[in-house]
Amino acid sequence: MANSRRSQEGGRRSRRRQQSSSKVLITVLVVILVVLLLVGAGAFFFGDQIRDILGVGTSKEFYDPAAVTGQYHENGYSDKIDTGSLFPLINKEIQVSSTGEAEIGFENVAANPYDLQLVLLQNGKEVFSSGVIRPGQYVEKATITPAPAAGTYTVNARFIAYDQDSHKAVGKVDYPDPVKLIVK
Repeated sequence: MANSRRSQEGGRRSRRRQQSSSKVLITVLVVILVVLLLVGAGAFFFGDQIRDILGVGTSKEFYDPAAVTGQYHENGYSDKIDTGSLFPLINKEIQVSSTGEAEIGFENVAANPYDLQLVLLQNGKEVFSSGVIRPGQYVEKATITPAPAAGTYTVNARFIAYDQDSHKAVGKVDYPDPVKLIVK
């Protein structure tokens, strides 16, 4: 009988420990879930501020490091595309070396209200994408990788506009005329 009582008491203690362990485990899981929900909500509502504080995705990474302040095209804004409020400029014939170095002459004129990115497309497929440049900046040369084989290619230029404060894409416009890539 004494063994039976001890056995029962031992069983009760074991069940209490299991119940206690289960409660602790459930509490820990609930706390983890609440923390994940709070972090997710914070990232959703305050993502830009968090990235700025942490230094992730800042303008140093957003903007094209090859961008130079000034005017690239000699004829100024007379070649501007009639796109409403965007005035991007690009060389209509882009000379490309065998290593892929291209004289793109991509300019975001100072009058533009948006940051711009250049994307070159051949048959709808992206062959080149620049970094983003601010109004009043240009990129004279860029590297196309992989370097295309020698020949002349027709591509379309697409300009993507970004809000200067949030860095979010706000629209895009396609250059009205095809651009030639002349690879030597």
